Amino acid sequence: MNEEGAMLSRIAAHLYWAGRQVMRAEDISRAVIAHNAVSLTARRKNANDGAILLAALEQPFSEKSEKLGKRGKPGKIGEEAVLRHLTSSRANPNSVRSCVRLARENMRAARAMLPEEIWAQITHLNDAVNAAAAKRGRRERVRELRDVILQCRAIVGVLLTTLRRGGARAFLNIGILMECAEMDCRILRYALLPDDEQADDSAGVDSVRWRHLLDAFGLANMYRSGGGHFVIRRDWAVDFIVADTSVPRSLIFCLRQLQALFSLLPNNAKILEECARAQKAAATVRGAGADPAEKLERAQTQIQKLHAALMQTYFSA
Repeated sequence: MNEEGAMLSRIAAHLYWAGRQVMRAEDISRAVIAHNAVSLTARRKNANDGAILLAALEQPFSEKSEKLGKRGKPGKIGEEAVLRHLTSSRANPNSVRSCVRLARENMRAARAMLPEEIWAQITHLNDAVNAAAAKRGRRERVRELRDVILQCRAIVGVLLTTLRRGGARAFLNIGILMECAEMDCRILRYALLPDDEQADDSAGVDSVRWRHLLDAFGLANMYRSGGGHFVIRRDWAVDFIVADTSVPRSLIFCLRQLQALFSLLPNNAKILEECARAQKAAATVRGAGADPAEKLERAQTQIQKLHAALMQTYFSA
């Protein structure tokens, strides 16, 4: 690859990761809000809820690297420490705070390709997240996370409506859609974990976890209006989030949009092959019945293979 090609590859990588990191900051904020709502309405407190959320988001946790507040029982991870790890930790590269910082760094590297107002927006968000890191309490955390979500939505909106259609916009959008698709799998797997309060409810009808999950991701009204369902059943909700192509962040919708973007890129044979496999894996989740978690895991693994192929094809120096 010549010098100009290498430069363009680096810029494409910066834009791709900026898109992923903005979406990751938003989605982790949404997951923590959903977790907080479930915890407040649960009839019984699960002492290891924080560890479950960490496992679902696939975020390693080291108590030695965190300043712990109230600790859980021996062998348990304190919930407050977990939530700080996910939202305000500097040590965790996938915390909301770190994602915003890294998105800002990637946007700075590709600043010449981006609209002027976006730099002011991402800098304002970075400053707000840093200022919020010192705050404590559920209400303050939820309020700040809701603000993060709104600002991330505004940043994505400005980027996708002001960038010219071309390579820069394509790689930014690919990053956004890849993060949405993978996070859909992670959050669904979290929601599918056994709920002790509903052990006797095999259908998972009106699950507290599912209700708050749909609310946090802004999908509750679409779920109810799309099928006229006012009772939330687990199997309906899974099919809705995975396969309803009228939902802009459903898993299959994201993968189809990725396929359309990849088709515009050069040297795309391997990428399109992996994308087709990811769509096939995602399609098996629909109608999976009582236990779709294993099929979701396969879909997520295939999305990760798609990411690896993308990195190897376009971003390897």
